[in-house]
Amino acid sequence: MRNSWQYLVLAAILTMSACSVTEDTRDNPLDPKYGSTGSGTTATKPDLIISAFNTAASYNDNTAYNFSVTVTNQGSTAASGFTVAVWTGVSSSSLNYALAYSTTFAGKTIVSSLAAGASTTVTISFTPLFTAHGLIGAYADTTETVSESLESNNYKLNNVIIN
Repeated sequence: MRNSWQYLVLAAILTMSACSVTEDTRDNPLDPKYGSTGSGTTATKPDLIISAFNTAASYNDNTAYNFSVTVTNQGSTAASGFTVAVWTGVSSSSLNYALAYSTTFAGKTIVSSLAAGASTTVTISFTPLFTAHGLIGAYADTTETVSESLESNNYKLNNVIIN
């Protein structure tokens, strides 16, 4: 009787190892991995990226600068209105956090829409207010109002020195 529970556990393990789990290949339109079509492919969505954002090697604090930021919609459908912003930080971790969650960017502008495959260049004014070795970043869709096929590629960072 003492070893009977061990036999039950062993029987359960052997039974489970004899079973196999396979991928459900049926098109289930309610399963998010199949998108809205049930075709096994990702649903068509916009995908906003910063395709061009160039900065100088250094800037002076408390001085206004204009930055050109080019946003491209590499997705397969148009993107509705979104905000493009510039932000700066002293470390990549603080900047990445700020880009993802900040509502107070140093400079920003609104793009009313962007067709699939199209690009637009906006000019954003920005004034650095500290001196440091840091980063300047551009971010598309700062308020995450556009549902995209890939949300994690919306920014570009550049290393700079602010004197």
